[in-house]
Amino acid sequence: MADELAPMSELCRRCQREDTPANALQAITTLRTRLDELERRHVGEMLSHGATWADIAQPLGITRQAAHDRHRHAPRPKPPAVEESAAIQRVLVTGAARGTVRLAREEATALGANAVGTEHLLLALTQTAPEPVARVLADAGIDEHALRSTLQPTIVPGGEPTQTGGGFTLHAREVLEGSLREAVERGEGFIGADHLLLALLRNPSGGAAQTLDALAVKPKAIFATLAGQR
Repeated sequence: MADELAPMSELCRRCQREDTPANALQAITTLRTRLDELERRHVGEMLSHGATWADIAQPLGITRQAAHDRHRHAPRPKPPAVEESAAIQRVLVTGAARGTVRLAREEATALGANAVGTEHLLLALTQTAPEPVARVLADAGIDEHALRSTLQPTIVPGGEPTQTGGGFTLHAREVLEGSLREAVERGEGFIGADHLLLALLRNPSGGAAQTLDALAVKPKAIFATLAGQR
């Protein structure tokens, strides 16, 4: 119990004691646990702010895949619930956004997926998005053909369960909620295709992120371009 409560500076000092190797090893074990907890916390913070697995892997000195495997379950701090804002009462969903979600459901069914993933939302956006979203996607080399030939599934056979209701994967549900947040934060009274794309680009996990990575497309660059046009 004393080790668990000891300051990290004290643990570091005890790790270097050569006269009591058993106590030093115990301090090392406790310190390693503390550092692992801190690493998970900071990774979660980065994910919640839209960092990609490549962004996380770089300071850790590991590969993107290793970072994903190690921290895919890292807890992410939840942003303030937009439901608490009175502005939510005035937010409408445009026909383009509804059409995108509807087409995403159809794409998921056609591709044999048991839930709508972020990859299906991205695929639908290439077919339904109005200007300037369509132009931003096209300029980045993201079109229906490119996506269909590179599409990465969120849930692979034998993989993790959906974890959410409504026929959406957890990541897709986060994108839908994030689109509302994008609209509210910008003081706009509607959710459009642009808000869906902005939220999609913030999500560092799921099929859409993996597909963009396979296409060598940087989500941050597209986000900056789209946000700069608003």
